[in-house]
Amino acid sequence: MSTPLAWLNQSLTYLNTSIMKEVKEEQQTISKLPAANPLKLRTAAYYGVIEEVKQLLAEGVNPNFQDEDGMTALMWAIVRGKKTVVLFLLQDKRTKLNIQSKSGYTALMYAASAGYVGIVQKLLQDKRTDLNLQNKRGNTALMYAVQEGYTAIVELLLNNGANPNLLEHFFRTVLMYAAFSANEETIKILLKDKRVKTNLQDKFGDTALMCAAKEGYTTAVYTLLQDKRVDPNIEDSYGRTALTWAERSGHKEVADLLRAHKSPEK
Repeated sequence: MSTPLAWLNQSLTYLNTSIMKEVKEEQQTISKLPAANPLKLRTAAYYGVIEEVKQLLAEGVNPNFQDEDGMTALMWAIVRGKKTVVLFLLQDKRTKLNIQSKSGYTALMYAASAGYVGIVQKLLQDKRTDLNLQNKRGNTALMYAVQEGYTAIVELLLNNGANPNLLEHFFRTVLMYAAFSANEETIKILLKDKRVKTNLQDKFGDTALMCAAKEGYTTAVYTLLQDKRVDPNIEDSYGRTALTWAERSGHKEVADLLRAHKSPEK
């Protein structure tokens, strides 16, 4: 019978073999590409081969080359979590920070959605970074940070001027995303920002409060109702309010909260 220690040793041996195989494949892939080829830079960034990245940039390879998906070396390094390469590329003044992929994603969007606080900070230190660019679905870096619940990044982006009222393709805002996620801390952070418009409605007429009420997120509904700007009496495209949706969906606690709440002062 195999002991736990023997099993662990076998697993480590297999892992080391897999890593060595990947490294060998990386080196073979890079070596096959012509010298000073921008695809070589992309591949080196993808695999995190920092020495190759340094050499290629020193040879004058364009760091802003976009592949068939519109991805740059910087984007691939972020997606793959190769932070050393990311930081080195950011030091190169030729590196453009607001390039968008074919889907409209930016380096900042990738960093925010992955929760890389340090990389987001580094990008924000460069005044060239546009925080409010939207991809083809209308999403922003702030929206991705909110969706994933990365509160530190949410605060960073807001404090550096990210617009919390931009609308994506369904006309949803970051507050609506926070309500859908039932993330109380994120909701509180957003409500502290006086720029946030609490009663905006999406394509279907839903507000952030309705989003939370529909899903039965009691804590999220309670948190939203603490803000006097939030109006529980707004009707959606079907003439339904947050209370109507809570009752219709069988969310008794949420319905009770909404009934007990006074309307905001006009």
